[in-house]
Formats: sequence, structure tokens, C-alpha cells
Amino acid sequence: MSGAVEAKLRGAIVPVTPFQQNCAILWDEATMRAIVVDPGGDVDRILAAIDQTGVTVERILLTHGHLDHAGGAAGLGEALRARPGAGAVPIEGPDRRDAFLLEGIAAQAAQYGFERVT
Repeated sequence: MSGAVEAKLRGAIVPVTPFQQNCAILWDEATMRAIVVDPGGDVDRILAAIDQTGVTVERILLTHGHLDHAGGAAGLGEALRARPGAGAVPIEGPDRRDAFLLEGIAAQAAQYGFERVT
């Protein structure tokens, strides 16, 4: 295709929670627009990685509702929204069948001795 722009996908892995679950930051190199996948916790660590890459996060994606994948999603969304000039960052997923996991996420955190879930 003539005139087509080749998109280059880049990524960074941020190990989060005491489980060391992999949170991913994926972005288009040309636009520097990004998504964050499975921010299970350690929001400050994820924010530092976002700052280091220089991306603008447009969406948070959750693959499923386990604590180590979804535990930091709300906190990350709030932190991103609080940044100057930023708007709301939508959270997509997990599948509606995981609603019971999300509803019990604070109990999951307490069960594993996590100090807080955001």
C-alpha cells in the first residue's frame, strides 16, 4: 500500500503485587497512545513506568477479575484522571461472568494480606 503508515507496537512489563503478576503497558510508537493491561496493584510503580515511557494512557483493560490482575484498576484510573489536563480513562473488562470476583476483590486482598486494594 502506498502512503500507508506502519504502526509499531511497543510494550513494557511492570511486575506488580507480591505475586509479581505482569502488568503490561502497550503503545503505538507513532502516537504514543497507550493501554494498560491488568494493573493488579502497585499503582505508583505503574505510574512511574507510564512516566518513563512518556505515553498517554487511553484505556485500562482487564483480562479477568482476579485480585492480581484487577486490584489496581480503579486506583490507576483515578490517578490518571487526577493528572493535569487528563480526562477519565475507561476500564474495559473483564467479562461480566467475573463480576463476582470484582465484587469480592477487597476480601481477596485481605485473604492474601495485601494492605490495600485500589
